[in-house]
Amino acid sequence: MWGRTPDSSAGRVSLSFKSGGKWRKLGTVKADSHGVFQSKIRTKLGKNRRGSVRAKFGDEISPAFSLRLVPDRSQNPFG
Repeated sequence: MWGRTPDSSAGRVSLSFKSGGKWRKLGTVKADSHGVFQSKIRTKLGKNRRGSVRAKFGDEISPAFSLRLVPDRSQNPFG
């Protein structure tokens, strides 16, 4: 996963995971000088792969997003 801080500034971003009804902290990653962060996440989702992740930077919390893989889609850049 990757993301960007709301104001594109560097700092620590806290990642949380929710499966069922409770948010659990996954860990903390460091956003670079452009506010970009990335991380590989291991979860115990099993075959159903259901759950959500959110990021917290300072007092701001991102909307939750799914961990489902999105299939690739081809697009011709020239129309």
